[in-house]
Amino acid sequence: MLVDKSLNSDIVVFLTQDARLASPDSISNLIKAFDDTEVGMAYGRQLPHLNAKPLEIHARIFNYSQVSEVLSISDSKRLGFKVFFCSNSFAAYRKSALELVGGFPSDSIMGEDAIVAAKMLITGYKKAYVSEATVYHSHSYTLSEEYKRYFDTRVFHEQNKWLIEKFGKPTGEGIKFLKSELNFVIKNDFKSILKSISSLGVKWLGYKSGKYYKKMSTGTLRKLSMFKSYWK
Repeated sequence: MLVDKSLNSDIVVFLTQDARLASPDSISNLIKAFDDTEVGMAYGRQLPHLNAKPLEIHARIFNYSQVSEVLSISDSKRLGFKVFFCSNSFAAYRKSALELVGGFPSDSIMGEDAIVAAKMLITGYKKAYVSEATVYHSHSYTLSEEYKRYFDTRVFHEQNKWLIEKFGKPTGEGIKFLKSELNFVIKNDFKSILKSISSLGVKWLGYKSGKYYKKMSTGTLRKLSMFKSYWK
């Protein structure tokens, strides 16, 4: 991993290939979060691409607010599972903190960033969300891709049950998202209501079926998962 080769770096920054900086100050704004020596990781605000569709726009509005915040383990009582939400699509880590929690796990199907964030919070570090650090990053998933993404999400939760034991079930957040999306579509683009209902339905189906992944053959898992190369 490139992190291991950044020998003289105190902070390491992650930016996926399909994320585009929305401001020339995005990275510097993100790095400022580490002026607080207790911050172990920080992530920026993801904006929908200019040609994004309504459901893509809502997903970014729901997950990435205009208000920055710094969270600690004490906030888990208020936020539950949401407290360690983050995204490596645009994020930065204090390298010493990353090394302290053992770096990114290699055995989880997804969510390596969330696992690290959770471990940092438990260790005593804080997690920062920097709304002034912006990138354009959104996806237009087909219904099949939505199913696969949420199938993998459930596999991730099944593989990392300690997160649920420590922070609680993610069910409440899912219900909030459902209500929020339907309200958004009704108010802003009613013609997308069928797409929204279909999308929410396949997400639910994908998440429910992912619970039984251990009973499935490798061939079936490759068909149902977005990360086919994971299954060997």
